[in-house]
Amino acid sequence: MVGECGFFKWYDDKLCNRANEVIRELCDSERILAKETLRLRKQIMKCRTLCGGKSSNVEMSKSGSVQIVG
Repeated sequence: MVGECGFFKWYDDKLCNRANEVIRELCDSERILAKETLRLRKQIMKCRTLCGGKSSNVEMSKSGSVQIVG
């Protein structure tokens, strides 16, 4: 205990290399997904603008591109 106020210093051991690698990969995956989400939202907004706001005419292909149908 440090001083008399009841405050404790906490020490964590260093993480192993594998744990650091997993955390890094998760952060990278999160960034990639966030960029992809933003890209798709922009495509959907563009399609809605082109088709007059009718979202039923917007379709996503297997490749991830958004297209106007009908």
